[in-house]
Amino acid sequence: MIVATSIRTKASPPATLPSISDSDRQVIADESRAIAAYWTNPPSNRKALVDDFRSDIKGHYYSQQSRRCCYCSFELQKHHATFDAEHVLDRSTHPEFAFELKNLAASCRPCNGSKGTKNPLTTLHVDGDPFPYTTNHYKILHPHLDDWLGHLEFDDLNRISAKDGSPKGIATIDFCNITALNCARLSDYFVGDQSGAETALRGFFRVKQKARRRAYLNFLRELADRFHLAQAKAIVERLEKEEMG
Repeated sequence: MIVATSIRTKASPPATLPSISDSDRQVIADESRAIAAYWTNPPSNRKALVDDFRSDIKGHYYSQQSRRCCYCSFELQKHHATFDAEHVLDRSTHPEFAFELKNLAASCRPCNGSKGTKNPLTTLHVDGDPFPYTTNHYKILHPHLDDWLGHLEFDDLNRISAKDGSPKGIATIDFCNITALNCARLSDYFVGDQSGAETALRGFFRVKQKARRRAYLNFLRELADRFHLAQAKAIVERLEKEEMG
C-alpha cells in the first residue's frame, strides 16, 4: 500500500546542478559577496546564470522535500513562481552564503516572508567561519539536518505544534509565524464567517491580556452558536480549556 507523505522529508544538497556548472556557480557566489542585491538583480551578464541556478535549486528541493514547505510542511504547487528558494541564513545578512547549496531549501511564501531576516543561528557560529552545518548551530529546524517529526507534529485539531515542547519546534513556529496557518485551519470550521473567525483566532493567539483573549473567545462562541456549528463549538471549548491551563 502506498502511503501519502504529509510532511516534508529531510533534504540533501545536490551533488551537481543540471543547468549550471560548479565553476559558474562559484563565479556568481564570489561576485555576490560584494553586491547585496545580486540574488534578485544580478549584473546583466550573469542574469541567465542566476536564473538557471534559482530554477535548479527550486526543482531540486521541491522534490527532495516531498513537495512541501521546509518549515510548515504545507504542500507546494509545482510552478516555481508559487514558492520561494529559501535561504536558511538570510542572504541580506549572510551574502557569503547566498549561493551555498547547503543554505538553500524550498519554502512557502508565508513562512519565508515571516522568517525574513531573523537570525536562526545559535552562538556556536562566529562570522568568518565556514558555513555552519550541524543541527546544534540552529535555533530552528534546518531543512537538511532536522527531521520535521522530531520537533513538530499535527495535533488533533490539525494545528502544527512543538513536539514534546521541542525548543526548535517552538522557535520554528515563532520565526515563521506558523500560528497564522493554524488559525486559518481552525477558521475552516466556522462556516458562515470564516474571515471573522480567522481574525479573532489570530487576535486570541497574539494578545497576552486575559480580558482581551476572553473577548475573542466570546466572539468565536457567538459565531459557533449563530451558525449552529458543532465542530466550531468544540474548538472554542478546547481553547477555553487550554486557556484555563
